[in-house]
Amino acid sequence: MTHSSFAVLGERDVPGWRVVRRIGPLRLLRYVVIAYVVAHVARLAFIEGSFLLDPVQPGTDIANYYAGGQRLRDGHPLYELSPGDWPVPLAPPYVTVPLLSPPLMAVIWRPLATLLSADASIHLWFVVVLTVFLATVLWQVWTGSGVRVLGIAVLAPAIALTALSGDINGLLAPLLIAAWYWSRRRRQAAGGAAIAVAAALKLTPAFLAWWLVVERSGRGVFGFAIGLIACALVSLLGSTLADHVAYLDVVAHTGTIGYTPWSVPGYVAAFGLGDPWPQASLVVVALSGTVGVWALRARPALAWAVAVGTMVFATPVVHLITLSLLLPALAPFDARRVEADGYRAVDG
Repeated sequence: MTHSSFAVLGERDVPGWRVVRRIGPLRLLRYVVIAYVVAHVARLAFIEGSFLLDPVQPGTDIANYYAGGQRLRDGHPLYELSPGDWPVPLAPPYVTVPLLSPPLMAVIWRPLATLLSADASIHLWFVVVLTVFLATVLWQVWTGSGVRVLGIAVLAPAIALTALSGDINGLLAPLLIAAWYWSRRRRQAAGGAAIAVAAALKLTPAFLAWWLVVERSGRGVFGFAIGLIACALVSLLGSTLADHVAYLDVVAHTGTIGYTPWSVPGYVAAFGLGDPWPQASLVVVALSGTVGVWALRARPALAWAVAVGTMVFATPVVHLITLSLLLPALAPFDARRVEADGYRAVDG
């Protein structure tokens, strides 16, 4: 039987085959994944996590951000609670302070807490994060190769939770996706600056500066340095030196005691290995990622994906929301782009 007769037989015998051919397998996959992601968001919003639609309640990510801005506004210490502060539930040993983010996060929220009510500022943030993050995800699906689209399908639970939680990851993921595109479109300084802003808000994206170095992107490194200096100045002007020193203690505690069950140290500890193995596992992940990025230096897209994966897992705090930061690792897998370094994105 010839190939053409087999194709005709297939069209006759397989229900819907002509529809698939008319739409195209990749486009059909995109439709399915978009529906799948939207279904995850809807299920979480209206069935399993309806409480997320009320982000004003104490303990939500957005309420904690507002509380940090309120403490700065009132001249209170940022990393401890004082009388009159907005309540923040603690959950030792993982959460022993009212804010796990660097001081810049609270500095950004300080004018919101000053100019707007808690209800207005929290709901405004909720709408902005939800809109920006989901729009980015849908755009990544629509322009992605089969690899990217399937990767987003795997990350759908993390995407839904990030979108509805208002967590800063909902803005960092789009920012780092933009950093990739800028870095590959001769806007390396803007890409480096974007990575610096992300690092100033969540530390771990600083690892992506190693990718800039390996790529010999002088403009990217320059943009990263300038962006980091600018963020540091803003942070110091909006907060205090004492708050920045206190944050170092937060980092030290999280790295030695406050690691979460989903993190690599958490898994190591779950297998019964005590100190120093959980902490050592982070060093192993970081070194492996460092070597991996260098080994793939001739393939910038793959090196970027390894750098992003290292950024996500070389940290003691990993939750479901954290996995949404893997989205930038999928950014190079574009259906229509051929990289100058010889890497061709899978086009389905």
